[in-house]
Formats: sequence, structure tokens, C-alpha cells
Amino acid sequence: MFSWDDKYAGAQLLVAMSTLEKKMRANGGNVYEMKNNGLNPKGMSYMVGFETNYPKRVHHRGASIKKYPRPVSCQGGFAEWFHKNADKPNVVYGAVVGGPNRNDKYNDDRENYQQAEPATANVAPLVGVLASLALHQV
Repeated sequence: MFSWDDKYAGAQLLVAMSTLEKKMRANGGNVYEMKNNGLNPKGMSYMVGFETNYPKRVHHRGASIKKYPRPVSCQGGFAEWFHKNADKPNVVYGAVVGGPNRNDKYNDDRENYQQAEPATANVAPLVGVLASLALHQV
């Protein structure tokens, strides 16, 4: 998980690059499958909208607020919808949430921003690794 307090992206990228350079042997496809395609203890894809079991309570304001005929302020949307214990009215297709904690536990709760927030810090290392895999035709 890429959270605000723990940054493992650099280490993970080094491991991926070492694997590509054949300094380490690993099935890199398994890592992608486990994170995004549901091969994890919850059987969940951490990419929103992918397959049927994906995060439904994403920490994302645009996903939280129902379509209304009147403008909704940020504070108004927070006060009215954030704490509802229901699935989001809007699906943020393709967003990648923070994912499981170090014990492979994931709590699908919009107040759990460390795990449920889709952020560029979550997906940027994955994009870099996948681009490198594509470049090396692995």
C-alpha cells in the first residue's frame, strides 16, 4: 500500500528492475494479478470498476455526491454524503485505491483514506513498472 507515511515505491521499483535485469527470479505477472485482478485474500480488484468485486466506498468526493439539479459545495457534499454507510453513487472507473495493509487486510470504508483513496501515488509506480515490462517485452 502506498500511504502518506510509508513510501515503499522506490524499493518496489528497484525490485522490479532487478527482476527485469535477471538479477532476481520472480513471476512479475503474479504481483500485478494479486493487486489488480483479485488474487488476494479478499478476492478483490483494487482497481475500481474492474470485475465485480472492487472497492465500493472509495474516499473520493466526486464518487460520493449524487447528481443534483443544484450546485453542491465541497463542504455541503462532505457534510451530506461522506459519512453515509452505502456504496458510492458514482463509480470512479479505473481509479486504483491504496489497497491492503501490511497484513493483507483491506477495509472498504471511505473514512479509511489510507486504503480507500485513489491517488496518483498509488498508480504511478505501477505504471512505471508496466511501462518497463512493455519496453523489455516481458
